[in-house]
Amino acid sequence: MKILLLNTNDISGGAAIAAYRLLKGLKQRNGVQAQMLVQSKKVVIIV
Repeated sequence: MKILLLNTNDISGGAAIAAYRLLKGLKQRNGVQAQMLVQSKKVVIIV
Protein backbone atom coordinates (compact mmCIF):
# COMPACT_ATOMS: atom_id res chain seq x y z
CA MET A 1 0.00 0.00 0.00
CA LYS A 2 1.31 3.45 -0.87
CA ILE A 3 0.42 6.39 1.38
CA LEU A 4 1.17 10.07 0.77
CA LEU A 5 0.80 12.55 3.64
CA LEU A 6 0.35 16.20 2.63
CA ASN A 7 1.15 19.08 4.95
CA THR A 8 2.14 22.75 4.77
CA ASN A 9 5.18 22.43 7.08
CA ASP A 10 7.40 19.52 7.99
CA ILE A 11 7.97 20.24 11.71
CA SER A 12 6.35 23.59 12.56
CA GLY A 13 3.03 23.30 14.35
CA GLY A 14 0.88 20.59 15.87
CA ALA A 15 -0.44 19.15 12.60
CA ALA A 16 3.09 18.84 11.23
CA ILE A 17 4.28 17.01 14.34
CA ALA A 18 1.30 14.66 14.21
CA ALA A 19 1.85 13.97 10.49
CA TYR A 20 5.53 13.21 11.11
CA ARG A 21 4.68 10.79 13.93
CA LEU A 22 2.12 9.10 11.69
CA LEU A 23 4.73 8.85 8.92
CA LYS A 24 7.24 7.21 11.27
CA GLY A 25 4.63 4.69 12.44
CA LEU A 26 3.52 3.85 8.91
CA LYS A 27 7.11 3.30 7.74
CA GLN A 28 7.53 0.59 10.39
CA ARG A 29 4.66 -1.48 8.96
CA ASN A 30 5.34 -4.23 6.44
CA GLY A 31 3.90 -3.65 2.99
CA VAL A 32 3.41 0.11 3.50
CA GLN A 33 5.31 2.73 1.51
CA ALA A 34 4.70 6.11 3.16
CA GLN A 35 5.96 9.54 2.11
CA MET A 36 5.27 13.08 3.30
CA LEU A 37 5.05 15.97 0.85
CA VAL A 38 5.37 19.47 2.34
CA GLN A 39 5.21 23.01 1.03
CA SER A 40 7.82 24.43 3.43
CA LYS A 41 10.69 22.06 4.26
CA LYS A 42 12.94 22.95 7.20
CA VAL A 43 14.56 19.63 8.16
CA VAL A 44 16.37 17.06 6.04
CA ILE A 45 15.66 13.54 7.31
CA ILE A 46 17.50 10.58 5.82
CA VAL A 47 15.81 7.26 6.60
